[in-house]
Amino acid sequence: MKQPLWRILWSYVKPFEIRRASSHYNPRLELLFYEGAYILSTGDALYSEGRKYRPVLAALKSNRLRAQNISFRSVLLLGTGLASAAHIISHSGKDPSITLVEIDQQILDWAMEFLPDKIQKKARPICHDAFQFMATNSEHFDLIFVDLFFGLVTASKVFSLDFLESCKRSIGATGTIVLNAIFPDAPEADRAKALLAKQFNGMEEIRFGKNRVFVLWN
Repeated sequence: MKQPLWRILWSYVKPFEIRRASSHYNPRLELLFYEGAYILSTGDALYSEGRKYRPVLAALKSNRLRAQNISFRSVLLLGTGLASAAHIISHSGKDPSITLVEIDQQILDWAMEFLPDKIQKKARPICHDAFQFMATNSEHFDLIFVDLFFGLVTASKVFSLDFLESCKRSIGATGTIVLNAIFPDAPEADRAKALLAKQFNGMEEIRFGKNRVFVLWN
């Protein structure tokens, strides 16, 4: 959906509400347009910032992903928001196939609607619980973005051994996992970091604000 020039300019002053909806998982969903980008509001949290979504930008600048210097052939998004990761990866010059797994059909529909045609052609939307999806997944992905939240904190099951093992299997020896997390307190964050360090052979941590972004590999 292309916005008129006046709305693009005015969006740098205040956000516009484009749509409102509700779903089984989110009784309040708002699609906002702010500073030239679409933002998803669920009432208690904001998700996605177009090509300015900082967790993805930070991860792509990590030593691991810069050193690989690869054109990702396959990317998995667990928790889509408005698919900012897909927009950013495509804008960086890469052209992978992208699988989007999102439990909320309304959010998934919006994410797909606002993908450029170039990305849509290689995108596969799957409306499913991310943890159940990973439990039975047999595909290999070069890059997995884990962005699974319950309100303002990361879903606790992200740090379950079963989920982490399924992610490890899905990247093989050469892939990378990017895990975006927000914790209720510092001790919880430190425990999660220690767990990840035990589960993976390589790890980088990037901090900004309340976010911790973990870049992980086997």
